[in-house]
Amino acid sequence: MAEINLFKFEKFFFSIIDFIFHPIFIPFYSLYTIIHLYSQYFLFNSQSIYYLLIAFFIITILLPLLVFLILRYYTLLFSSVKMNSKTERLLSVLIMQLFYVFAYFYFTDISFFYFIEILFTAFPLILAFLLILQIAFYKISMHTYAIGSFLGIILFYRFQYGIIAQFYLLSLIFIFIGLITSSRLLSGVHNFKEVLIGFFSGFFVAFVCMLSLA
Repeated sequence: MAEINLFKFEKFFFSIIDFIFHPIFIPFYSLYTIIHLYSQYFLFNSQSIYYLLIAFFIITILLPLLVFLILRYYTLLFSSVKMNSKTERLLSVLIMQLFYVFAYFYFTDISFFYFIEILFTAFPLILAFLLILQIAFYKISMHTYAIGSFLGIILFYRFQYGIIAQFYLLSLIFIFIGLITSSRLLSGVHNFKEVLIGFFSGFFVAFVCMLSLA
């Protein structure tokens, strides 16, 4: 798909959207959102939740980014931060997968509520399916796969446990879906097929994985 000529402000805006909703951040947003939703029903130890989120952020975001930077600048395995080649995309997913497997073993040794523990098990599975899809298809959108999985997780808690997200939260999610989809299409990074496959496969995989673990 050819890149559409955008104004500088539009390019800057969509680059911000791509960064904020980069796939590496979405699981953290998912965990934070689920804790937020359950805080309506449970009284959490705020210090424990704080340390949980910090540890999760370090393991699943900071450490993978550090590995990526090392590989990018010292081994040249990544030609750019955009990861245009299939090998680079597969390697990036594999790096994230390894850290989520580590996070699973790290956090399952600590006693948490069941609705949090299920996420630690689901995240590596969702990434494993993304790895398979990246092998099967040349270049599905990881951004839309991630936001689709986010929606699948939210709806799982709605239908399985009756945890209803506030109207403003659902509205924001659908607005973000539209922005992310528009960004990937207008920038010419993905075509319509790659965006759709990414979103619906992410949604389906996340919902089914969560349901199978419940």
